[in-house]
Amino acid sequence: MTLLENIYHHLHNNGLVNNREHFSKQYLGKSKNWYAVQTHYKRDFSTSATIECLHSIRTAQVSNEPIYKEQKTTLETIEDLLKQHLNNILKYL
Repeated sequence: MTLLENIYHHLHNNGLVNNREHFSKQYLGKSKNWYAVQTHYKRDFSTSATIECLHSIRTAQVSNEPIYKEQKTTLETIEDLLKQHLNNILKYL
């Protein structure tokens, strides 16, 4: 399972996204089919999608919308995973 799939499943299982299309648009800033195409071709996050997702996760953490403790923990975990992923990308630049 790719990091992209892993993060989608964390968000979905914790009620933070409704479906794959919502994830693509709301958290990745991409078209509604972006996630489906990436998983079909067994691709992971692009750099731009990683940065956008990290931004969306941070925004969700400070939003005025109430979230459960489990959801907050999920967002924090995802933030850490995305930062690790970006650090790995930067190693090769």
